[in-house]
Amino acid sequence: MGFTILKLFPAAQIQGTEFLKALHNTYTQLQLKFIPMGGVSMKNIREYLFQKNVIAVGGSWLASRELISAKQFDIITKQVKEVLHLIN
Repeated sequence: MGFTILKLFPAAQIQGTEFLKALHNTYTQLQLKFIPMGGVSMKNIREYLFQKNVIAVGGSWLASRELISAKQFDIITKQVKEVLHLIN
């Protein structure tokens, strides 16, 4: 169908960055970019973002349903700032 940006879920269950490396090496000519979700965390976000075929990452861990429901936006803001610090 010509899509070049694809969601990759659940990334961790299919070997995450190793899978992305294999896809990049095999399908470089297709210029595919991925948005991995499912298993992305503060511990591994940099590893995902440094993959040549990753355009973004996603996950509910950053602003969980519980934090939003409890209106704990200060905690969400703190977590976002921590992630931004990690990736810059």
